Amino acid sequence: MRHIVVSFFYFNGDVMYRYILFILLVIATINFAYSQDKRGQSSNGNDYKGVIKGQVLEIDSHKPMSYAQISVYNVGNDKLVNGTIAEKDGNFSITNLPNGKYYLMIKFIGYEKKKVNSIVISEGSPVYNLGKIELNFSTYKSEGVEVTAEKPLVEFKMDKKIVNVNRDIISQGGTAVDALQNVPSVKVDVEGNVTLRGSSNFTVFINGKPSVLTGSDALEQIHASSIENIEIITNPSAKNDPDGVAGIINIILKKDTDLGLSGVFDLSVGTRDKYSTNLLLNYQMRGFRFFGGFDYSDDTRNNQGNSQAIYYLKDSVTKDLNSKIDGKRKHSGNTFKAGFGLDLNDASSISLEGNYGGMEFARIHNLQITQSLTPANLDSFFIDNSTGTRDNSFYSLNLNYFYNFDKKGHQLSAMAFYSSSDGTGKNPQRDYISDSLWNKISMSNNNINSREDETSYDYRIKVDYTLPINEDDKFEAGYQLRSENEDDKYNLQQFIVDSNKWVNNSLFSNALTLNENIHAIYGTYGSKFGSFSFLAGLRGEYTLRKIDVPKADKIYKIDRFDIFPSLHLVQDLGQSQQITASYSRRVERPSGWDLDLFPSYMNSYTYRIGNPELGPEFTDSYELGYQKYFGASYVSLESYYRVTSDKISRVRDLDSLGMIRLTSANLNKDYTLGVELTVNYEPFKWLRLNASTSYYNYRLEGQVFGEDIAKKTDVWDANFNVTLMLSPDTRLQTNGFYSGPTITAQGNDYGRFSWNAALRQDFWNKQASLTLQVRDILGTMKREFSSKDAYLYNKFYMDFESPVVSLAFSYKLNNYQKKKEPTNKENGMGDEGY
Repeated sequence: MRHIVVSFFYFNGDVMYRYILFILLVIATINFAYSQDKRGQSSNGNDYKGVIKGQVLEIDSHKPMSYAQISVYNVGNDKLVNGTIAEKDGNFSITNLPNGKYYLMIKFIGYEKKKVNSIVISEGSPVYNLGKIELNFSTYKSEGVEVTAEKPLVEFKMDKKIVNVNRDIISQGGTAVDALQNVPSVKVDVEGNVTLRGSSNFTVFINGKPSVLTGSDALEQIHASSIENIEIITNPSAKNDPDGVAGIINIILKKDTDLGLSGVFDLSVGTRDKYSTNLLLNYQMRGFRFFGGFDYSDDTRNNQGNSQAIYYLKDSVTKDLNSKIDGKRKHSGNTFKAGFGLDLNDASSISLEGNYGGMEFARIHNLQITQSLTPANLDSFFIDNSTGTRDNSFYSLNLNYFYNFDKKGHQLSAMAFYSSSDGTGKNPQRDYISDSLWNKISMSNNNINSREDETSYDYRIKVDYTLPINEDDKFEAGYQLRSENEDDKYNLQQFIVDSNKWVNNSLFSNALTLNENIHAIYGTYGSKFGSFSFLAGLRGEYTLRKIDVPKADKIYKIDRFDIFPSLHLVQDLGQSQQITASYSRRVERPSGWDLDLFPSYMNSYTYRIGNPELGPEFTDSYELGYQKYFGASYVSLESYYRVTSDKISRVRDLDSLGMIRLTSANLNKDYTLGVELTVNYEPFKWLRLNASTSYYNYRLEGQVFGEDIAKKTDVWDANFNVTLMLSPDTRLQTNGFYSGPTITAQGNDYGRFSWNAALRQDFWNKQASLTLQVRDILGTMKREFSSKDAYLYNKFYMDFESPVVSLAFSYKLNNYQKKKEPTNKENGMGDEGY
């Protein structure tokens, strides 16, 4: 433990004083754990040796009920003696119990309480093994109708939050982006861009494996109805990839547990050209599993806005561009997926999964531009029409092998993953000189045709080994090879009015090849001491990156080794409450887009250029949390602190020709200190309230083009979710969220608010449902930002179409779940609760 604490100071010596509070809290937590452990001694000094253990499972799926709450009471006076929380595999062990008679209470949100009677601890029988204990969904009756309770919208685990997508009827017919709109730590803007605790630098996994697409693009491709739940992992352990400063969003897709054939079909239609459909079929017989399906979506969003750009030129000359924008954003995609799993024998199994699909994206802008030059007082008018499109086809294959040794939990797994993607981006722009009434006069020399072709393929080989040393200690280790390869080609044609023809512009035509190989090894060790547990890990990565730019006749190379420690601590306080603390080191590696040496023409006034010398940015992330459960309700308070060095900053300036140049550089260092409060409250069986609010202080330090910057701001956001159970088959849900303003390296991003509502009606014994939903009811989801430096002032405002109304239909084949079996009453367990 001392070595891990030392590593905190080793990586962050320049801001050591800011971490002293965190370290003291960790030390206090450890000391509290040992003091709790010492309470197990009787007054005469004899150690208590009694133990009660078992495993908590869900009655339908037989899946482990990790983090179920177990409490031990004295039969004579009903006093709480001790308690704990079930581990990830559902196992629990309550130690240091004196001789006596006890009963056990097991609780989990959305499930019936389970009471286990007649437990006797004596010198002759100090260990009482309850075996498997199964929990059933809780039910209540209202006016003669039985209603089954459900899991909460958001569950809090030791190292992650779990979003139960089926609880959010507003996301029905939408994508994973829609499902994330009302989740703590996550913000979604009007264009579907997702940020995790204020950062867009997160990694997307699907069933624990890397997505072919990245960021918001990957989330837009996944239909909400095919998602079982979404894991938000803000401080991953050393076992996981360290990529993504903000953490990992892991999409867990639905898998059927019933024998035979089952499936789900969804269809959604929305106002102004919004369509989606999804089909997923599963077939399972003993020892063999197969699934297949597809999804399709086509979404068009209209927008209007305006922008202003003031260029500060030489000799006190300014050029002022005021633009009126009429735009449209189209996103469509489809994915076909299939796979199978086969049990080779009692100890080993193999599975193969594949995905194939495509994505098309278009951003259409029609601009009316008024250009003013001062002090000449000269005005001119232009019409600019641009249609930026991007189409992408992709596929992936994933092969998994598992081997279980004789000892429970002793496992070896191997994975081979391959993905390929081909994409083409086109951006034809037509610029016309017009009069003040916007009548076209002639074409200008600013007309272009640009095209970018990108081909990439990635593969991974991974081996993981898990060794349970005893009931409380576990060791894990593994190796992973990641290889990412990308080829980019960019070509630009420019229209010459005088010769009335298109010519290639060699300045803006280029090619780039990127190869990056990462070898990683890791080890983690977890242990438990009474009510205190920890998981410590260390990961080492060797990175070799080469960028070949033939036109520059140069190869840019990075050759380095980095280590990434992690630490997770949990202190069970009893009475359904716990404290968690964690630390991890993260990395954000630049993409090929950031590294491209040659410029890409965006419009008549703007281009972007990459930086092949760009290096990774590193973040040290700390978290401290507290959770308290009150039956079906809970309160969670989390604080976090992040420090990012060598921050990759997007900046803009004016070049010698007076054009806006966008680029990236490792310029700055930022600090984020925040707190999140989440409350889930169910005052009545028919009413559920979920609300969260977060506040963080963001500070940015560094230089932009030689000028010192020191900015800071306070940012807060909030969201709420209200569900009314109007009947067992009818529910009404409404939610809203507010995202506060924040700062960037050169400007400000303003706040936004949205309010949504949905009504769902189930029928045919819950095998089918209809959901009517309305998004952005008040039309308040706007986007507005501004920036200013010595060369340029820029302000942008966009208003998006609202409200958006949609109707979604869902049908489940064989109810898409396993049939219930009689309750297991062995070991004296009954169905009674209180």
